Amino acid sequence: MGSTLISPPISSSCFSIMSLEKFSLRTYFSPETSSVSNISNRTFQILFYALRPTFVRTQTLTSWHVLNILAILSSDYVIYTIFGPTPLVYFLFSSFFAGSLHPCAGHFIAEHYLWDGQDQETYSYYGWWNIVAYNVGYHNEHHDFPSVPWTRLPKLRKLAPEYYDELPAHPSWPMVIVNFIRDPEVGIFARAKRVPTGSSTVAPPRTEKVAEKGEEEEGEDKSR
Repeated sequence: MGSTLISPPISSSCFSIMSLEKFSLRTYFSPETSSVSNISNRTFQILFYALRPTFVRTQTLTSWHVLNILAILSSDYVIYTIFGPTPLVYFLFSSFFAGSLHPCAGHFIAEHYLWDGQDQETYSYYGWWNIVAYNVGYHNEHHDFPSVPWTRLPKLRKLAPEYYDELPAHPSWPMVIVNFIRDPEVGIFARAKRVPTGSSTVAPPRTEKVAEKGEEEEGEDKSR
């Protein structure tokens, strides 16, 4: 039902299948990017988010996809026939803004990009935005237990504090967007790249830079 308010055919059930496919071995890469490209990526982020899976891994068309396309197009036709094009335009622009520079849209970056030389693929957020975002901020918990409903994720964290309390987490989704735009070493390619099971895992280039910088600072301290 929620897909009918987006207008394009996007099936939650098919998206769930793609989400479950993410949990496998991976390698990392993080080339430097410019602030201009990061601003562009954030502005049109929802398009990258929707289209990226089709380029990363070809999805097999199933009966669920066909059913979703027919249901959404039928819903769009009914809405257009009764109310005209205005509601459909509103749905499209609302979806675009919600996934663009909207403060809450910082969760897309927090969930899927590498930060500060860490090889931690996803970061949680435990602030008040979770009230209106169905606890999507509890993303490490979600990745560990993808079948646990959103209403139980806070309880899951309380049940296993030894696993989650020490993990780095983002304190603010709006600041995630700001830092993403300003930091030249975080960009659209600072993501985990999935590789077949059995392949080696390569550390992100930035991790090496951070390590080298730390060694240089340590050497300077000793010389003093």
